[in-house]
Amino acid sequence: MARDAATFVQADRDLGPAYQRIDAYRVALTANQVNAYQLPMAPAKKTDSRARSWTGGTCQLEALPPDVLAKVVESAIRDRLDLEIFEHQVALEDLDRAELLALPPGAPS
Repeated sequence: MARDAATFVQADRDLGPAYQRIDAYRVALTANQVNAYQLPMAPAKKTDSRARSWTGGTCQLEALPPDVLAKVVESAIRDRLDLEIFEHQVALEDLDRAELLALPPGAPS
């Protein structure tokens, strides 16, 4: 999944060789969150191939309140975001936007 995400980002904008990898982190739904928010558990479905080696219950991400999920995701992004790189990318997008807006209608790309 992380490789697919990195390929998608790279296709949009070349970030250079240092940023061709995306690290994936589980930020929700964790066992700590299930316990902290006392989320409902259900037995694993026997028809699910992943359940063969699973012991214990399961919980759906949708059980986490949306506002809590939003805060968890925002916090995870802020913890890992390099603001210097982010601001540089925003500046490049601003330049792209200005260039596009300066094109006369019907101009070839």
